Amino acid sequence: MVNKKNRKKFISATKLSKSPPISPNSKDDASQYDERRAHHNALERKRRDHIKDSFVSLRKSVPSLSRDKVSRAQVLIHATSYIKYLTKKINANKRESDILELENRETYQKVKKMECRLNRLDMSDGDNSDDGIFGIDNLLQEFNVKFE
Repeated sequence: MVNKKNRKKFISATKLSKSPPISPNSKDDASQYDERRAHHNALERKRRDHIKDSFVSLRKSVPSLSRDKVSRAQVLIHATSYIKYLTKKINANKRESDILELENRETYQKVKKMECRLNRLDMSDGDNSDDGIFGIDNLLQEFNVKFE
């Protein structure tokens, strides 16, 4: 017994194309057959040209292959390794960017903290300027900044 699932598989496997092949039995059939073959050949040539152009474009995109004449298999191999290299480079740059962003935030927080302390020093004792200078020096040393 054939269930629905198997019947669908059988029908799709045995289904004929929408337009059955024409064998040239008469002059009209031969003409129609030649037209269909010419159309099919043109489509196939267009498809092959597109694939060829795509391989040329891919070869030009891979720096190590831009001037070499290599097989399509070699283009794919080199393109794959170049993509892997670029992926690693992107990931390394992302990690470095994250580290720099963190350092930038930490530096920004230190600057804000220094500004607050400097404002407190300015307000604490306006008459005693020596304390203010020493306070700033201590603050800058804490921030690892040296002025000479």
